[in-house]
Amino acid sequence: MDHHPISDDPKAPLLPLHDQIQRLQSLHSSLKSILTLKNFFVLLGPLLCTIIYLCVKLDGPVASRNMLAVLVWVFAWWLTEAVPMPITSTSPLFLFPLFGTSSADDVAQSYMDDVIALLLGSFILALAVEHYNIHRRLALNCLPGSFARWLTEAVPMPVTSMSPLFLFPLFGIASADDVAHSYTNDVIALALVL
Repeated sequence: MDHHPISDDPKAPLLPLHDQIQRLQSLHSSLKSILTLKNFFVLLGPLLCTIIYLCVKLDGPVASRNMLAVLVWVFAWWLTEAVPMPITSTSPLFLFPLFGTSSADDVAQSYMDDVIALLLGSFILALAVEHYNIHRRLALNCLPGSFARWLTEAVPMPVTSMSPLFLFPLFGIASADDVAHSYTNDVIALALVL
């Protein structure tokens, strides 16, 4: 074991010193990992927002210039995909109140309108149905019976009123896939898909 003697000198370094070449290589690799194109795109949004906020003068209220600055920020992030889309899409939730464009309550209400909540719930339900292959099970169980009976039993499912609209294409795809594997005639499968 190599023990370094503890020095009472307050100017003595606590960690061992590396040679100058190794420090320059370490600095170069650190800068190379920081100065990437993705990091540039992350900073591009706030940079453009700052430029518009400081340099652009619009006729009308100041809130219109601030809204333009925030929209350019969000658009830059959306266009370059520098940050994940959920962060990009919810950034106006904190940027609009920060820039004084509108209150946090007004922005939050526009994010969670009743229709948007209904559609979001329907999309989540349709994804869950597809993930667990419920659409395939329903389609295969309903295929031998009459189509009218299937419609009367499948449509009033205990889900939101929009969910059946998202489920019908999945039923069709699962039915066509099963028919294509059951029959040698691909014309039947093509007719079911169309």
